[in-house]
Amino acid sequence: MRTITDLLRRYTRIQQPEAVTRKAFVEAVERVIGVAITPEQVRIHKNTATLMLPAVLKHEIILHKKEVLHAMAEASGTDAAITTIL
Repeated sequence: MRTITDLLRRYTRIQQPEAVTRKAFVEAVERVIGVAITPEQVRIHKNTATLMLPAVLKHEIILHKKEVLHAMAEASGTDAAITTIL
């Protein structure tokens, strides 16, 4: 007989939808840096946020990477789903 743990094992790696992660990232960038970007300018793939922004803004966000990721973690109450910003 299977235990409940065996039945629920496949659900242990469920991640939040990409749209929610993008929105949290955009809000964190706005809070930390004070620059408004749109969710359409951010793509997320396998814990990596790719920014379609001018180079100056992209470098500013990368310079404040730790603060942005920390702000995302505080807002969601869990560890940030994003680990790398490109």
